[in-house]
Amino acid sequence: VLASQRVVQAILLDDRYGMGDWVLVEGINGKLKVEAFTIFSTRVRDDDQAGVSSLPNSRMLTARNLSKLWSQVDYRVDVGYSADLNRALKILADEGQGMCQDPTVSPVGPANLKGVETLGTNGITLRLQLRTLPGAQWEVRRELNRRVKLRFDQEGIEMPFPQLSLSL
Repeated sequence: VLASQRVVQAILLDDRYGMGDWVLVEGINGKLKVEAFTIFSTRVRDDDQAGVSSLPNSRMLTARNLSKLWSQVDYRVDVGYSADLNRALKILADEGQGMCQDPTVSPVGPANLKGVETLGTNGITLRLQLRTLPGAQWEVRRELNRRVKLRFDQEGIEMPFPQLSLSL
């Protein structure tokens, strides 16, 4: 009981998470929404809202809070090697800024274009970061996906797909 009390004190005093926060717990796949907690356990629901679980608080020591104060979209998108790289980066930056100026979306800071992240087997990975309201990163990512895809199509920026070359 003493160990459980120390865990609950740590959760409460450190303000690690509260009801409504999204957390990742070591050893459990997927993000979990905190619904309630007691001195012994924390009740969480998985990200597809299909099931609820009660986890012992001793298991929650390694919980990573995904919705504390603010969240962030770490956005990566691949373009083909034949794409105009500077134009693709400009489009990505423009769409990120457009998200920030749209009152129906919830970014809380300017878009931060990181640039070219990797030169991969099938394409070039571009990276952008957007700070959002707590827990809004998934919705913002989905909207950014939609906008970037439509804009890349409009501008003729090819997104790569795996290809296999065979020689006979």
